[in-house]
Amino acid sequence: MRFKIAVILCLSCVLPFFLAAPGVQAQNEPFPGLMDFLEKQYASPFQVTGKVYEVSGDRLLFSKTDVPLEIGRLLRVCEHKPGVSPALQSRVAWVQVEAIYPDKVMARLTQGEASAIKPQDVILTPSVPMIYLYTNITGKQGFKHYRQLLTDLLDARLQVKEVPGDTIAGKPESSDLLLRLEWEAEQLVCGLTRLDGGRLLYSEVLSYPDVVRTSFPSGHPLGQTVSMVARAPVAPSVQPSLQPPVQPSLKASLQLTLRNNIPIYLEVTRDPYLPGSRPQTRL
Repeated sequence: MRFKIAVILCLSCVLPFFLAAPGVQAQNEPFPGLMDFLEKQYASPFQVTGKVYEVSGDRLLFSKTDVPLEIGRLLRVCEHKPGVSPALQSRVAWVQVEAIYPDKVMARLTQGEASAIKPQDVILTPSVPMIYLYTNITGKQGFKHYRQLLTDLLDARLQVKEVPGDTIAGKPESSDLLLRLEWEAEQLVCGLTRLDGGRLLYSEVLSYPDVVRTSFPSGHPLGQTVSMVARAPVAPSVQPSLQPPVQPSLKASLQLTLRNNIPIYLEVTRDPYLPGSRPQTRL
């Protein structure tokens, strides 16, 4: 009897902790909406969601597969080359889902040229991008929300590069993203944009009344450095020419002064391409 009472007491103490664990984890995430967005967009890369059926203006229709989609989902349009895996096809455009029908999906073109999209081109879920994490907060490693955001991204198995200062190092790919965590006017603003065009994909605001020291104002433009492999200069090769180089006729002017101080100018010319040619003198 005493043993049963002890077990019941232990369970009554432990169960609330486990039941509250998911809520505690959600509270620890400073921007839970951002993590949900990233998980929906990039959890299953390179999944075929359909093939292009029709293109008109900046919109297209594509057939559906069993891959679940929702309005607002970003997808990539790739070429259709027989014998090539969908994941290896060249990307031609980005589209965003606008409407879902029983057997078709309508999407809007967000990047690329409509003329480059052809029927039967493959629609894929995007690959996991590199996320460049930037903040204007001074001493970011000691700021709790920045550390927690970085931890959440890494725990979600996302690729992350921290931006030192206000300069993006390296050469980002066109599909890479920029995640900005900035403090301004008693708010922490988290914005996710595309690096190639600056298009805003997601934003979330968190009230933060404490004064935070910042290095740059909110919305500060970022610089970018491109890493180049240094190569030794190569001397240009000289190819022998079968034709003689074009040279002007050789001319020389001589000024002779006679005794009566009257100058006489002589012009001497010679054709350099006629061997043994004699100079011709003219007053």
